[in-house]
Amino acid sequence: LPAGATNKTVSWTIVEGGAASINPTTGVVTGIGGGLVKVQASATDGSGVQSNIYLITVSQTTGLIRVPGSQDTYNVYCYPNHLGCWMIDNSKEGTYAATPYQNQTAGARGYYYTWANASSACLAGYHLPTEAEWNALKTYVNSASGVEKTYWTSGSALAGFYNRGGNSWGGYGYWWSSSATNQYFLTNGSSLHGSYSNGSGDYYTVRCVKSN
Repeated sequence: LPAGATNKTVSWTIVEGGAASINPTTGVVTGIGGGLVKVQASATDGSGVQSNIYLITVSQTTGLIRVPGSQDTYNVYCYPNHLGCWMIDNSKEGTYAATPYQNQTAGARGYYYTWANASSACLAGYHLPTEAEWNALKTYVNSASGVEKTYWTSGSALAGFYNRGGNSWGGYGYWWSSSATNQYFLTNGSSLHGSYSNGSGDYYTVRCVKSN
């Protein structure tokens, strides 16, 4: 207002809260976490006029989603309690060390990486899990049931590790962490275990995570 105003545009901002981002021109709000944000519009004509503050509750993303990469489209599961959205397929992205496994089709359950190249296997916006993120997931998954546990245990794409012939195909899963000292976590088919130091010459699979 008024109807004949020369400049009717406004600029949208989030004045409080980090659970969303906003397009300053269109006002479109995009959730990036769970929580409350406060949104306000301001006139761009120099008058200083502002709208009321609007409260928006952003629900945390949970459940199964599909995320495209350059080599495949991956299943990702977003856990409650801000545990993050985790790849539940082993990656085939980036610079891998090996694709074959003894007596198996190349890349049947993802590719194998050195620790130095493991971060290249992460999808855009995802990262190698820290030890803290792995430990939080481990605590949750080991007390869970149904698919939330299956994604990391006997029903998952357990591909063992690769060391010029392979080991533990279908029975164990080995995944890199971001730590250079305690470099991987594993499952024995029934539960997630803690961090371990890398065996010399072994390659492991990669599942990355992003915050939810």
